[in-house]
Amino acid sequence: MSRKKILHLIPNEKITSQIVDNFNLINVENIFIFFTNDSYSINDSVDLFSIKNLKLNEIINEKKIEGLIIHGLYPQFAKLICGLKSDIKIAWFVWGFDIYNRPKVRRTLYAAETKSIVLNSMSIAERFKSYPFLRKLFCLITKKEDFEIYIESSYKRITYFCTYIFEDFKFFDTHFNHRTSFFDTPFCSIEQYLAGNKELRINDNARDIIIGNSNSSENNHLDVFLNLKKISLELPNIYVPLSYGNDLVYRGVVLKKGKEIIREHFQPLLDFMDRGKYFEILRGCSVAIFYHYRQQAMGNIIALLYMGVRVYLSQKNPIYQFFLRHDISVYDFDSEFKKFSNQKMYSEDAENNRRILSELFSEERIKKSLTALTNEL
Repeated sequence: MSRKKILHLIPNEKITSQIVDNFNLINVENIFIFFTNDSYSINDSVDLFSIKNLKLNEIINEKKIEGLIIHGLYPQFAKLICGLKSDIKIAWFVWGFDIYNRPKVRRTLYAAETKSIVLNSMSIAERFKSYPFLRKLFCLITKKEDFEIYIESSYKRITYFCTYIFEDFKFFDTHFNHRTSFFDTPFCSIEQYLAGNKELRINDNARDIIIGNSNSSENNHLDVFLNLKKISLELPNIYVPLSYGNDLVYRGVVLKKGKEIIREHFQPLLDFMDRGKYFEILRGCSVAIFYHYRQQAMGNIIALLYMGVRVYLSQKNPIYQFFLRHDISVYDFDSEFKKFSNQKMYSEDAENNRRILSELFSEERIKKSLTALTNEL
């Protein structure tokens, strides 16, 4: 009996190999089209072609594809979906930027201090994108494609909204017109989140703080700095990863304000470092602050919770409710940092977090959910 053929459109990112490995655990024939910038390769092919020349309809017909999975709704993927001629079912593995970076909701992602910086630095093009009429006018004048049209149209063509975070689907359902259905689908195991080291724990004397995960304004770094300044606390090292992300203007602001407000305790991480060295820094952190108003950095947060780190979030972030719904201990930065500051979690709370995360992201659960999904396609 031949296996069902599933076609994947997937960017060549740092977690791509993990996703490929997990899909290859189940009994289907996976065909992956890997994308890098504006090119792609099919499976292990070394020949790269422009994505504009990808004949998706021909590939689906020639290879007798029975289901299509897209990993992230990139504008180029959305355009391909809008051009499909078959009624093939489509599963969309939703990444944070897919829904939270859309122009109609992006301005809601910033705390007060960060918002003033972001709005003042916005280009005219970025301002126009927030308003459909102005965006269309801008694209008409500049002769650029309005990819938002493709993205919004693709929502009505996609069958399944795939994620393990139901709160993301609720947010999407509230803000966007669509016909998709939620499908509960974890896609990485706890071992993968921890780079294979399930014995990783924070040090007994851990007291440092790490803020955010990237050089991205959605981290609301400046608002965190100001809140730390208000609290009477003997500050430890405060690490701020800024190596991931290419907004040099924003990074410059964070560096300037960090030095002004946190002074000698401010430890920016500007370069990518060896994983072992990075984990040594994390093992010295009792606390992590992710003051996002959107789902972001889930891989980092899951790994830190498993290690025993006390994680502070914003209540405005949908993942705050996700963790509480699963009885995982997380803390509201606005109301609870003053109480607990950089104290380590109680050992029983940390152990409870590990137990639940191991169940939620077990390899067996991933295989079961991916099998159920591909059976539906």
